[in-house]
Amino acid sequence: MKISKLLLVPLALTISNASLAEKNPFYIGFGLGYYDLDGQKARSGHYLDGQRFGDQTNSLNIYLGYNFNPYFSVEAAYSNFGSAQDEYLSPVTYYDEWEEKYINTYVEDDETLEVSSFQLNGVAHYPVLEKLTLSANLGISYTRVDSEFRPVSTWWSLISPVERYSEKDVDLTYGLGAKYDFTDKFSGKLQWKTIDNDIVAVNGFDLSLEARF
Repeated sequence: MKISKLLLVPLALTISNASLAEKNPFYIGFGLGYYDLDGQKARSGHYLDGQRFGDQTNSLNIYLGYNFNPYFSVEAAYSNFGSAQDEYLSPVTYYDEWEEKYINTYVEDDETLEVSSFQLNGVAHYPVLEKLTLSANLGISYTRVDSEFRPVSTWWSLISPVERYSEKDVDLTYGLGAKYDFTDKFSGKLQWKTIDNDIVAVNGFDLSLEARF
């Protein structure tokens, strides 16, 4: 989806008016996640109507952030959501020479999706306990979606070519999180995140280890 430049104005104003940084303002995190990939519809026009892509996948996530104060930070992140797969039914008609008539049937195509994303987020923090902090993030994602359609049936694959697509877009991303400080420099964070992409919506959870420096 196209993101209006107006969405970046509140972030820029907050950064420009932020107070002095904390003692250890920079932090880096690495996480593993579990995500649902929910496609809007089958990409190719010859499939049955109403079919949607749906699968689960694991993810790798790395991010670098800067705390302007205890309540606001900016993060740059990269996420790789791995490979997911689903199947679609496609109607076909062929002539059976043995029965001397046309046969109407269905064949299956596999779709494989590979999704990756670069994100820039503004993160609001709210300490609720001495070591526990809640957070909410809002930002933009540069998302790449690579898809491949491959016939499942051996005989159908002889006449139906493999279809490949690759799309890049700028999307809205947002989420909620909770962070627990193990020490002054190390924390664990659980985060729910979504990327609102036009081809496939990405929703899931990350569990990360975070270090401040």
